[in-house]
Amino acid sequence: MTINNVSLWRVMVLLVVASGVVRAQGLLTPGGQPDPTHSDLYAWYAAWQGVNSLGTPTDGAPVTRWDDLSNNQHDLVRVHSAGSRQPTFALATASTPSAIEFDGDDYIWANDSTEFGTLAGPKTVFFVARVLSADGGYVFDGTSAAARNAVLTGQSSGPNQWHTFAGASATGPDVDHDVFQVHSVQFGPGQLEHFLNGSSIYSGASTIAPLGGLTLGARYTLDYSLIGDVAEVLIYSRALTMAERQQVEGYLLSRYAEQSPPEEPVSTDVFVGGVGYPTYRIPALLRTQSGVLLAFAEGRQSLNDHAQNDVVLRRSADAGQTWNALQLLHDDGANSLNNPCCVQIRTGANAGRVLLMYQRFPAGCHTNCVVPGLTGSNICRSFVMHSDDDGATWSLPVEITPEVKRPTLARAIASGPGIGIQLRRGAHAGRIVFPFNQLDTSGHWWNYAVFSDDGGVSFSYGALVDDMQTPGQGNEVQFVERADGSLLLNARSIGGTRHRKTAVSVDGGATWLPMAEDPKLNEPQVMASVLRFTDPLDGYRSRIAYAGPNSRNSRSNGTVQISYDEGVTWAESKMIHVGFYAYSCLAAADDERIGLLYEASGYARIAFAVMTVEWLSDGRDCLGNGAHGGVYGTGCAGSGGFVPTLDTFGCPTPAATVTLQIANGLGGALAVIGIGAGSSTAPLGPCVASILPLLGTMPLVLLHGSGAGNGSHNVPLPLPPNLAPMTLTAQAFVVDAGAPAGFTLSNAVELVIF
Repeated sequence: MTINNVSLWRVMVLLVVASGVVRAQGLLTPGGQPDPTHSDLYAWYAAWQGVNSLGTPTDGAPVTRWDDLSNNQHDLVRVHSAGSRQPTFALATASTPSAIEFDGDDYIWANDSTEFGTLAGPKTVFFVARVLSADGGYVFDGTSAAARNAVLTGQSSGPNQWHTFAGASATGPDVDHDVFQVHSVQFGPGQLEHFLNGSSIYSGASTIAPLGGLTLGARYTLDYSLIGDVAEVLIYSRALTMAERQQVEGYLLSRYAEQSPPEEPVSTDVFVGGVGYPTYRIPALLRTQSGVLLAFAEGRQSLNDHAQNDVVLRRSADAGQTWNALQLLHDDGANSLNNPCCVQIRTGANAGRVLLMYQRFPAGCHTNCVVPGLTGSNICRSFVMHSDDDGATWSLPVEITPEVKRPTLARAIASGPGIGIQLRRGAHAGRIVFPFNQLDTSGHWWNYAVFSDDGGVSFSYGALVDDMQTPGQGNEVQFVERADGSLLLNARSIGGTRHRKTAVSVDGGATWLPMAEDPKLNEPQVMASVLRFTDPLDGYRSRIAYAGPNSRNSRSNGTVQISYDEGVTWAESKMIHVGFYAYSCLAAADDERIGLLYEASGYARIAFAVMTVEWLSDGRDCLGNGAHGGVYGTGCAGSGGFVPTLDTFGCPTPAATVTLQIANGLGGALAVIGIGAGSSTAPLGPCVASILPLLGTMPLVLLHGSGAGNGSHNVPLPLPPNLAPMTLTAQAFVVDAGAPAGFTLSNAVELVIF
């Protein structure tokens, strides 16, 4: 007979009770943890104890059940059938606890009859959570409208505020973002009260509503999903006394040390409504090769998209600390100029030239009144102008409508807005590519690419992206070149699921694979930005940055995310601006920092902020002051078919500690991490065999015995203070009798210590 971890836990509890052991007084055991046998403990879920039958999966693995650690077996066993809509497991790091991640489109729950049951009368709920975007998502709720005890993060009457519901609603203070906090909520008798880290933040009269079933991460209707993490939940079947509540809070606060929310980067206003123009919209941002930042926008007479808009520019020579006076680039009278999209030619013909592309709509005419065609007074036209001195002076506009617009069907077109790119790889290296979208006569939006192979002298357009595989349409769009030379499209979703649209081109933008969606990038139908920040061609780890509102409900809570795997997943995420946040554009502020130009304060201003990768990653990644040189090689699979992985967390500066994380396919084997001096940046074979000769000469070898299962294991690596400057290469070797050589190999990781 096989006994899994959950059954074993319950057997142990029964043995303790049967043996006549007296339960500790109060709600905690003598060891200071919640007593799972306490008669008033209705349910207890703790990510540090594991998930999926109390196992510890790898970081990012789907969570399909969260087991009740109390005596009552109120396990949460219901999730969405699609893996992309299931919560995921976040493995503990040096700065964050293990937790269940909810990304705004997932949840986990148990029904109000056979699974969780219905908890009537007063009750006390404790939860430890981190909110990444307070846009109306529910931390918890019941499972039907008739059984409502709920805590949610904002609603229309109080955006970005805590709300608690129990027959009546109480509203509390603003939500602190990106920090784990301990919450205690007392429902009844007669009122509810919400405590944050032990202090009351609001209270109010309340009826005693039953908690029928339990939903974590969403409303009872399985919408209004949480964007954030839940680490632990305890539910008691009565209103605890103050001393009892403080007892449980003491346990939670000792496990989850109280922290202050991270500060937003300091921002500088670049365009302010009422100064020069009544309002400004549609930012575009470019850093030139000489380090000058160019911030473009539409100067408007009103917020209307076609309000006699002019194209304007401000320049900065000091990474955005100060900005030169407003430059008027094109004033076309009563006509409206829209969608600034810029690129600098880095190599080839006209190297150093900055191109700016935009469209013109006739006076008083919006996208719904222009007609198809390339000539006539009532059409949407496209123009380009250029600068050869970092934006100080500009050429006259040149119309290129026939080169970028289809002569039939296309009613309106739009470049970007944002930036174009110049390709660096493959058969089309040197090609200049502008992202475009068009509105056809049926009202459907389509994405495509416009490109030039002669330094911006002439342009051609490619095929439309097939969007019939996903709901909705792609609209305002940006491109990024991936390390394999392909183009990744990232577009606004119109009428879809409010996730970013994606597509891939392997021929420089001429054609595209069918459009898909990125289920981890939320958006409320808005322009967003994607940027290659660091490139392996320049000797850096691959970093692609994305910026947009982390919300499916409102243009708010601007967030910057980083991908290390070419936009497949987004490993780091940090809110850059709380509250209203609309269109935005990314650029490198300098060689080591990311800059962001974004609309804020209800379109009243366009601001600029600068951030480091250290800040974005909470110190798990860094650039310039110690860096990960790269992750390379594919590893090879063991007898179970798993490929071990090795990654690093922390900034490898002298005398610092870097954590080496081995994950995936470890079983109960011994893992050996070999670390050798020097670099091995050449592409490695399928089993990274070329690094094997280093084993005999590696000055440092760490032995690490892994536990059961395929979980992750962290090994601290203290760096001696005299290592800089130095490059180290590390690789994990996992004993596996079924593998060809008796062990399997992970990828290799390079650490560059400055």
